[in-house]
Amino acid sequence: MTDDYAWMDATAQAELVRAGEITPAELVEAAIARIDKLDPQLNAVIHRLDDKAAAAANGGKVPPDLSLMAKARGEGGETDGPNYIYAFVTGFHDAPADFKVPDGLNYNAYFPGHVTAMPNILTDDAVTYSDGTKATHEQEAWDVVNFLMWTAEPTLEQRKHTGVKVILFLIIFAGLLYSVKRKVWASAH
Repeated sequence: MTDDYAWMDATAQAELVRAGEITPAELVEAAIARIDKLDPQLNAVIHRLDDKAAAAANGGKVPPDLSLMAKARGEGGETDGPNYIYAFVTGFHDAPADFKVPDGLNYNAYFPGHVTAMPNILTDDAVTYSDGTKATHEQEAWDVVNFLMWTAEPTLEQRKHTGVKVILFLIIFAGLLYSVKRKVWASAH
């Protein structure tokens, strides 16, 4: 996203949306990013309406924050966060013939109730991988899930390394305390 969109008038932005070059949600995200970038210097925005803008750009519904969903559902089993998100983003299909999907909503085989306001956000060949990996729907979903897991806990790897160092320190420290205790109390026995 660049600042170029911010300098376009609404008609030019609408043409980009009609041509499929950008989505309304991306335009809103660009505007919010620009506000985040410039407002600390200008102090011009009094009331932020990010949720209302996001809802307006996404069919009237505020999109869910899936970055915390990966962590909130726990780990292990088919209902854990990463597996749930993977199933959710790959679960958009045509509804069975006997299932009625209300207007403005989408069928998802894995979502409870099978109806969600979120559209299918992934398509084959939407990205180009530098290592030549084929950009299938499943591969893109896998990348999204891994990114969301990282966003939920970006310092996880650092904490694991720190934890190992702390455990090693405690083991060495316990050994030193034991040897000092033996030396101090040697004459008392």
